[in-house]
Amino acid sequence: FVEDYVLPKFSKTKKGIPKSMEEVLQPANLSFLMQYPGSKRIDRIVERRPEGVVGDGAQGTRRAWIEVIFADGTSQRLFVKLHPSDIMIRSFINTIGLYDNENFFFQNIATTIPPHLSVLTHYSKKVGSRCLYIQEDLYDSGHTLLSLVDTCDDQKIRAGLAALAELHYV
Repeated sequence: FVEDYVLPKFSKTKKGIPKSMEEVLQPANLSFLMQYPGSKRIDRIVERRPEGVVGDGAQGTRRAWIEVIFADGTSQRLFVKLHPSDIMIRSFINTIGLYDNENFFFQNIATTIPPHLSVLTHYSKKVGSRCLYIQEDLYDSGHTLLSLVDTCDDQKIRAGLAALAELHYV
């Protein structure tokens, strides 16, 4: 951070979560959320949506696949998920407890699962009806996420069942 760095507006509010994806993806705000050390200055952030990825099937949750490029030339690929801007959709999702369950999982359960069976979550927060998750970009590490209409071959099914068996063993 530079010497005249000012805390983001959202950090001073009761909600403590940005209202828009644009706000999340401002370099100073992302540095604050990810707690990058002062020596790890963000040069720029580039959207890197994987080929063929549609995003949220419910058309509500805002998602971004990004590459954070640092001043020292290194980079990090991330997946960002932010609550819907539409209060009606957000209310429905919260009524069924989806964000409570996701947040509980990422903060309390995922950290106990072997790393190769769970996504690395850098930031997970839910306040009121708002939530924000910043995670590793699974596409960047060669994973393919299937939609509800994609089919699986035997190899993928066996790999899924093996991972499920290992998860139950833990």
